[in-house]
Amino acid sequence: MLVTLVAADDWRPSSMTERRLLELENEGLLRRRTSLSSPEWIVPPVSHREPQPPEGYVVSFAKFHRHGLGTPPSRFIGALCFHYGVELQHFSPNAITIMAVFATVCEGYLGMMPHWDLWLHLYRGELFNTPTGTTGVRKHVRAGCLNLMLKTKKTERPRE
Repeated sequence: MLVTLVAADDWRPSSMTERRLLELENEGLLRRRTSLSSPEWIVPPVSHREPQPPEGYVVSFAKFHRHGLGTPPSRFIGALCFHYGVELQHFSPNAITIMAVFATVCEGYLGMMPHWDLWLHLYRGELFNTPTGTTGVRKHVRAGCLNLMLKTKKTERPRE
């Protein structure tokens, strides 16, 4: 799920071209396309007034790639983005550290790939947002971020 943190009026149609994306690919800043039927990256249509990526794709900015922030480096990080409904740039620096430590413990000490159920057992995510004036309704803020923290109490399991 894509979370748009900017008002639609603030977006301009993308000026990205296939040629510029191929340049990023040649510089090693984008994954190489291996299939034309399901490419790793696509050029946004100029008809889109605001980002509307197809399912399975995320919005990314060329400047992010030029400064070292690329696509999610693993399936686990991609799953976290999907689960919390955010993009990689929405994670706070501490959240990125927590994810890296979790992956290191799983791979280096437990000898397994990062385990989704273990993650859900240990951590919760909280997206910074703001009240809308309507009870129980909150909206995402433009400079919001997702903070991750350890769960502090066990949730009760339903009785069978």
